[in-house]
Parts: sequence; structure tokens; C-alpha cells
Amino acid sequence: MMVLLLADLGWGGFTAGATRWYFADRDGSSFYAQETVLTVGPWDGTGSRCSFSTSVDRADFYIYSFSYDPYTDTGYAYYDGTYLVDFVNAYRSFYFSESGMRVLKFPLIVGDTWQTVDTCKYALGVKRSIGYDENWDGLEDSLYYDTSYAVLVHYSGDTAEVHIYPFKVIFYYTGMWPDTGGYMGCCEEHIAHHYIRLRYVNGTGMVLFSTDSLVGYLVYSLVDTTTTPWDTIPLPPLRYWFFTNFNVWTYTTTSVSEIRPRITFTPYRLNGRRLTALEDLTLYSYDGRLVGEVRKGSTVSLKPGLYFVRSRGRTGKVVVR
Repeated sequence: MMVLLLADLGWGGFTAGATRWYFADRDGSSFYAQETVLTVGPWDGTGSRCSFSTSVDRADFYIYSFSYDPYTDTGYAYYDGTYLVDFVNAYRSFYFSESGMRVLKFPLIVGDTWQTVDTCKYALGVKRSIGYDENWDGLEDSLYYDTSYAVLVHYSGDTAEVHIYPFKVIFYYTGMWPDTGGYMGCCEEHIAHHYIRLRYVNGTGMVLFSTDSLVGYLVYSLVDTTTTPWDTIPLPPLRYWFFTNFNVWTYTTTSVSEIRPRITFTPYRLNGRRLTALEDLTLYSYDGRLVGEVRKGSTVSLKPGLYFVRSRGRTGKVVVR
């Protein structure tokens, strides 16, 4: 058994000015991205639910993607003496951005398991508004994070690998809708299970982020409106979609002069909230509902939210802010 007794934020590669290049594949769209650490300094937890009696090390970083639809992203990481927390506020990791993830626990002990959802922004199980109406029923929807666990499966030399099995994000949709007969459907929960591999190298930082699979489950209730009072019948979870290799970022030492975007699946152009189809495509909401079929050259206006695009037998993701 190997034990690392001392660590700091530099273990995750978070030193001021550090730059890393990644080759990323997100839902079939391949591109390069550059991550740069802007600042590293003390943080007492201001702006979060946490208050550290002794300031911890926090690093703010910036990401730029070299893709057909380039985007910029900011986020931060911190080390509290036990956990290295990454991805906080980083929009590239849409599902984790409002919580952050405890990616490493020190000392590093193979087989060690810990709750991986960082709770300095939001407590587990507490619903928070997502700021828009995801299921278009006129009511603002919410999400919350459920208990998730990580395990250190490998630590040798300067390399540590963690598996998360899984990271759980639950979107909660309010409102009721007609079902069958005298029944109404109510209060959907769309549960996303992310099975993730993370690999960090001491001093370099993250060299692999892989969502090996993403599984979606639907839970809701049937309400019998013919009874007084109404009877509620909870339905068991229904698995309704499954993706493999959903989001993979791999560290690369490719020089800047050699960077070339490689776009393998971008059948649309997004300008604000207006999506223009570059080829025939089918558009779905996050919960799998058909939004519509969009012909090549046509433009549609979308509400803020997460959508899936399918074209030529491949599926991609669109985030509308």
C-alpha cells in the first residue's frame, strides 16, 4: 500500500500560469481545448456555504475550445487539506458545474472511498432552480445532487486514478399532465447517472476525464383524479436513454502550432438561442421528448436548456444559455 502524506493544490497542476491542452470528444464532436490557470491564492470560502477558519488554496482557471463553435469557460478548484475539488462553476461539465467534484482524497490510499459531490455550494438533496422551464409547462424547474461515491483504484509513482460509480444529478420537473383515463402524470425526476474515470498526475494535473457511460432514468407518479382524496401511485424508475463515451478529455502535449480543429459531428450552428441546421436533424429535449425535425438551412428559436441533436445516426448535445 502506498500512502502520500503531503499534498497541495499544485498536485492537481494548479499553479499560476500553467497551461494544459486537451483533445476532447463530446457526443461525437471532436476538438482541442486549452486550459490556463489564471490565479492561485488563499480563499476563506466567501461566496459559498463553507467558511474555512484557515484559508485554503484556490485556483481560478480559464478554458478556450478550438472548435467549430468555440466557447470560453471559467471555473475554479481548491484544496481544503483533505480533498482536491475540481470543476466548480466550469460550464464544460454542465452537470457538475453547480457543485464541483471531490476528485482526490489525501492521503492517497488505494481502495479508499468517499462522497464525491462537493457541498460548499449546495447541500445534498436540496433542490435549486435551474432558472428556466425545461419541460415547457410554464413552471420553473430545479435540480439537485444525490449522494455519489468515488474510489481510488490506482496510485503508483505520480499517477492516481479515480472511478465514480456514479455521479448522480436529478432534474425535478413540476406540473401535471394528462396520462390515461382519469390519471394525471406528476412531478417527473430525470436521474442522470455518470460513470466517470479521472486520472491525475502530480504536478501536471488532470490527464483524463472520461464519462464512460451516461444512463438516464425517469421516475414519476400517476395521480388518480377519480378518487377523493386523489390517490398517488409512484412508478418504478424507467431507463430511457444510454450513452457511451459521452464526454472524454485527454491531455495532449501537442504544440500550439500543430493544433487543428477536428470536427466530426456538428450539424448545426448556434447563435445565441437560435439554432440553424447545417443538415437535416432531429431535436430532443433533455428528457427525451421530441422537440421537432429541423430541415437543412432552417432556423429555430430555443428556450434555455439542454437538448440532444440526432443526425446521420449520431447523437450530440446542445446547451442553450
